[in-house]
Amino acid sequence: MTIKSGMAKLSVLLTGGRAPATLELARMLAEAGHRVSAAESQPYHLCRLSRHVAERFALPKPADDPEAYVAALEDMVREHRIDILIPTCEEIFYIAAGLERLSKHCTVVADSFDKLLRLHNKWTFIEAAARSGFAVPRTSLIASPEQWADAVKRYPVRDGLVMKPVYSRAAANVLIRLPGETAAPGRQAPEWDEAGRSATPERPWVAQQYVEGRAICTYSVAYRGTLLAHAAYAAQYTMGKGACIYFEPLSHPAAMQWVERFVRAQGFTGQIAFDLIETPAGALLPLECNPRATSGIHLFRGTPGLDRVLLAPETHEGPPLVPRTAEGSMVGIAMLAFGLRGGVSRKAWGKWIKSFVRGKDVVFRWSDPLPFWEQVNVLRTLRSVGKRRRLSLLEAATYDIEWNGER
Repeated sequence: MTIKSGMAKLSVLLTGGRAPATLELARMLAEAGHRVSAAESQPYHLCRLSRHVAERFALPKPADDPEAYVAALEDMVREHRIDILIPTCEEIFYIAAGLERLSKHCTVVADSFDKLLRLHNKWTFIEAAARSGFAVPRTSLIASPEQWADAVKRYPVRDGLVMKPVYSRAAANVLIRLPGETAAPGRQAPEWDEAGRSATPERPWVAQQYVEGRAICTYSVAYRGTLLAHAAYAAQYTMGKGACIYFEPLSHPAAMQWVERFVRAQGFTGQIAFDLIETPAGALLPLECNPRATSGIHLFRGTPGLDRVLLAPETHEGPPLVPRTAEGSMVGIAMLAFGLRGGVSRKAWGKWIKSFVRGKDVVFRWSDPLPFWEQVNVLRTLRSVGKRRRLSLLEAATYDIEWNGER
């Protein structure tokens, strides 16, 4: 077989097969000539029926039994002679905790557990950025109801206030007091009170100054502090308050320079993503970091070379790889639901229509159609889990792989 990237054919195991980002990566790697397998703790997932995935493996739920999860992976990579293991979702923390064991049998595309956790934690991430000389929004750690009440009073009304759990994803449970509001909005006051009572040293929150500006998301790959691939996109359409469902490449040299400087300061290796705010004055302030794959990887569809920077990063030469396309991508079902359920104002309806028509669905492909229909099974399972555990769909999608500070 002729391999497009010129690399030797490798056996690659992806975890987190539920995510569209993982399906995108599986397709990229397979099209570059590599043998791709997927491992998941959910019975239905997007990689399960993809023709680009050679083998599918079932794993224990890592949040329920981390030891069993790592042991199963260890047996898997040894038995099936996996060359490279790439975690994609929050299971990366469980894999990094077992990095010493797994690295004896294959290359694991993940940094150390301590470094990943430092960046995943919304408080220690801001601390790390500040120590490295970056401007950051005013941020405080909230570990008790008393500290919560003090922060609500102490942060100036004119600046606004954001409260969010130290460990969370897709903006779940985020509370916002917009600039000028004298208190939490009336209908949300009970929600604020309940959240305040939940703040403990074991489950802390952060209070953060609300920053006006344009939200910019990034996705990058780094190796030992060198930026190898980078993409940026504006957060235009989201599920809830945070999870992006539409991705259009954004040329933003300042964002690339910010990320390049940060990964160099951290000596970071692996996939990493940031949520930044660009103020009206042009300053970039960091809000959160996801030291793993995110939906930004969809921007590299049709751009050769991402397999090389992930599988053989030491061979990369020249500037960071950037997307070649200017086309937008979207999670089609979520984008449609966003528009039809009233997420778009009348004034913005025309823009949404154009985006929807122009954007390429990240799941559907004529050459690989079954993952699109697998979404029915995935959604049905999520609804069942959500009803049983009293979780939203977003929470049900990650409850078994979340890392919330456990040791």
